[in-house]
Amino acid sequence: MKHIPHVLALLAVAALSACNTTQGPPAGGGYKPGESAPARISEAEAETLTTQYLDLKGQRTTMVNALNATSDPAARSRYARAIDDLSRNMQPLEYRLRSAGRPVP
Repeated sequence: MKHIPHVLALLAVAALSACNTTQGPPAGGGYKPGESAPARISEAEAETLTTQYLDLKGQRTTMVNALNATSDPAARSRYARAIDDLSRNMQPLEYRLRSAGRPVP
């Protein structure tokens, strides 16, 4: 019974460690291994990143709607690839905004 407080302490430390882990940069985001995005960015950069993110998000929504509206297998495949590409392009922008503590739209 005397080991229970130690076990509980270890579990608490493990839980806190799991909560504090930060996701590293996405693949192809322009960062070298072990490198991360700056914690601060200018207002102009935040605005530019947000605008780019919203543009890609709008394009992705258009592709999702087109995918849902067609039954042609070839077209569905093209739309699905386009959606994946747009999502992949959004990841570095989202990572950069989150790293700087900026909201992601």
